[in-house]
Amino acid sequence: MSDAASLLEQLSPILARLAEEDVGDSSLAARMNAAFPIDGQDMRAVKAAVEAGLASGWLTPREA
Repeated sequence: MSDAASLLEQLSPILARLAEEDVGDSSLAARMNAAFPIDGQDMRAVKAAVEAGLASGWLTPREA
């Protein structure tokens, strides 16, 4: 699996949850933090996928 596909796979449950939410609701951040704590498995997987993308250069490609 490519780094990009891995990142999208890791983001999938988070994006699916956001698709069900009212993004204008002021309590959304609290609900998302409860569902996906920063030190939880989902966010650790996202962090690892982002770090892999940064390390391999595809996530933030730079020219010259």
